[in-house]
Amino acid sequence: MLDKEKLEHFFTTLDYEYEEAEDGVYVVNADHDDSTLLIISVIDNLMILRLKLAEVPADADAGFFKMLLSKNMELAHGAVAVDKGDLVLIDTVEIDGIHADEIHASVMALEEGAQLVYKAVREG
Repeated sequence: MLDKEKLEHFFTTLDYEYEEAEDGVYVVNADHDDSTLLIISVIDNLMILRLKLAEVPADADAGFFKMLLSKNMELAHGAVAVDKGDLVLIDTVEIDGIHADEIHASVMALEEGAQLVYKAVREG
């Protein structure tokens, strides 16, 4: 099981700035410039990483959502999702035996996924 001290040690090892928002929920700044603010939650045996990309555009149509779904096939980790009007990337990682490098790999994949989605949204 991943306890609070071990998780916070991983964040420190990875040089991630973090703040515990509530029990088991962290706001993590992985790149120190606020462009990658993640919400990381630990629930049971899973770590859930959530990266808000933007609000869903008011004029989003079926074509927009189809494009987003097609981007899921190109992501190394995680998926594009819509949560309460926000466009987000999410990833889940099993925490049994987890190491700091696995957390970092997930964060890096979400950052790369964000760039892929941003590019697709800009291109329309």
